[in-house]
Amino acid sequence: MEILLMKTRIVVDSAASLYALDGVDFACVPLKIITDHEEYHDDGTLDAVGMATTLRTYKGKTSTSCPNVGDWLAAYEGADEVYAITITGTLSGSCNAAQLAAEEYQQENPGKRVFVLDSLSTGPEQVLLAEHLRDELAAGKEFDTICEEMLRYHKHTHLLFSLESLANLARNGRVKPAVAAVARMLGIRVQNARRAWRIGAHRAGAQGARIHQRQSEHLPLRQPCRCRAPEAHDRGRL
Repeated sequence: MEILLMKTRIVVDSAASLYALDGVDFACVPLKIITDHEEYHDDGTLDAVGMATTLRTYKGKTSTSCPNVGDWLAAYEGADEVYAITITGTLSGSCNAAQLAAEEYQQENPGKRVFVLDSLSTGPEQVLLAEHLRDELAAGKEFDTICEEMLRYHKHTHLLFSLESLANLARNGRVKPAVAAVARMLGIRVQNARRAWRIGAHRAGAQGARIHQRQSEHLPLRQPCRCRAPEAHDRGRL
């Protein structure tokens, strides 16, 4: 009797700054940083130092572009079970694109399953989630069980961050240039924490942020996140 092994894969967007993950089938879909003169693909080969140096002296506008549905579909391709972790949906369309791709992938491939977890965060918190997910897969747990565990674990991960400069936020219109100038002159650094259900700052690298991670059982719990595994969470939609 032939035994068919399920092919599982973890997929993240590049807001996680995680381009490889040992011990598991893994893919990373890149975000883009766009200026009037150049388009930077955050695919693991990007010269982040060179980009940051260019952006410090760049006087024009900058923008970002999230992975599209096609990018997510390409990352899902060939897997029987996919677990996707995205940057917070309140700042990026990456999560929505991943969810739309999940719908299309499952419609075109009956029997295959996709779980999309909105990290409600970015950077190191996505890494924590991906690493925990890898451990759950290594333990041989079932798809629905893993989805439930990821929702539980997600309630106890949090992100602390400090913005060294508001310059890029000012260039793309998210803060007033005068505010960024005053913060620079006074040496003010914006510090915040991702709590409850969203954060309000861009990922490290794109905004010169220094991001730190912390897990704590004592911090307030957020509301349940959005996902794409209705068997594990009845609020999900497929």
